[in-house]
Amino acid sequence: MLAGALQAATQPGLTNVEVDRLQVIATIARTYDHLLANYIRYREIETKLVELEQKYVQLAEKTQDNAARPDNTAST
Repeated sequence: MLAGALQAATQPGLTNVEVDRLQVIATIARTYDHLLANYIRYREIETKLVELEQKYVQLAEKTQDNAARPDNTAST
């Protein structure tokens, strides 16, 4: 879309309204690309956070299991 707007903007004889419309299209396309890149990064961060939460739950359960068992290694 951005490439098409830029290519159309190079044509001679465009009116001010057409130029303004093409500028709006180019701005929207750039904004969309920027927001899409941010969204993809946020999804990656969210996926990593879910993985870390699962690992944390597993570690917490393991720690609780170890704390609940009596320590048989100490002899008196």
